[in-house]
Amino acid sequence: MAYNKKAVLAANTEAIRVVLRLEKERREATEAEKGILRDYQGFGGLKCVVNRCDSPDDIRYWSKSEQHLFEPTQRLKQMIYRDAVDANTAKRYWESIKASVLTSFYTDTRIVAAIADTFSSVDVPIRRCLDPSAGMGAFTEIFATKAGTVDAMEKDLLTARISQAIHPYGQGNIIVRQAPFEAIGELEDKDKYDLITSNIPFGDFMVYDREYSKGKDILKRESTRAIHNYFFVKGLDCIKEGGLLAFITSQGVLNSPQNEAIRLEMMEKARLVSAIRLPNNLFTDNAGTEVGSDLVILQKDTRKEGLTEDERLFTRTGTLRGVSTNSYFIEHEEQIVCTSAELDTDPYGKPAMVYRHEGGAEGIADS
Repeated sequence: MAYNKKAVLAANTEAIRVVLRLEKERREATEAEKGILRDYQGFGGLKCVVNRCDSPDDIRYWSKSEQHLFEPTQRLKQMIYRDAVDANTAKRYWESIKASVLTSFYTDTRIVAAIADTFSSVDVPIRRCLDPSAGMGAFTEIFATKAGTVDAMEKDLLTARISQAIHPYGQGNIIVRQAPFEAIGELEDKDKYDLITSNIPFGDFMVYDREYSKGKDILKRESTRAIHNYFFVKGLDCIKEGGLLAFITSQGVLNSPQNEAIRLEMMEKARLVSAIRLPNNLFTDNAGTEVGSDLVILQKDTRKEGLTEDERLFTRTGTLRGVSTNSYFIEHEEQIVCTSAELDTDPYGKPAMVYRHEGGAEGIADS
């Protein structure tokens, strides 16, 4: 189904209306209200919310292609400022919405189910699982059926509030915390998870984690310069020996020549279980965007001696049709999930290999 911005904005508005009502009435959500909350899709495909919408004249600042979203966006903002428990909460919620447009791209549950089913098929025991960037809980909820306990961390205030309303503390095996991944060392002891899995944020966003940012380990300090690198380095620190890390991440983690040292760090601390290049239309149905992504699965093994040939390839960047590409995928084209491939440009206008799957989310999950 094609991504419909107006329909998503309407569904998001209704979910936020429910959260505001629950907070004012200080009660838990009914099953009917939880159904409305589950329709929340975030604002990754709705960059219109960063535009001015305080007065009718502000529509002149909007592009013609998005002017049909002006009034519903204005009504959403008015509702938040009218119905929030106080003005400060309203401001925090609106700032939360605007900040989330850069990272709020949620994974289709069919993709996550395919990953989880594969773990089940090889009988991997998961007593405790962590989703460090939970969003609306695709990984959290699906892996909760496979694990004893799932800790879900979500930095975005509004998204976390919605998830907490769906999963109240003390009910079920899902514990939702409104906190960024870098807070985990402050919340509890690390190094206790059998599995850490998520669709992690990407981009050149710096992370402040005092242990890493001010520590003596050069690579840990360097990882805080880009949030996706940080998630891999921190993730491996938080897993038990023999535990698994399974992240969907941007292709830049594996393609970038500047990341070779980070990838070598991964391979020195873990075995490469699998790396799969996913098609650019992975998030089209859920967020109306095309972006290159990879699924990377590692198993922590700090006692390993040396690297396999595939692990050496994984650390290196090669060239495919003039584009920087991880050497593992150059040698293993069968690990690229697609029905078509062409040399095109990425969302920033730079040359890139673009992979698509004509079967959409269901076809990607099957592959």
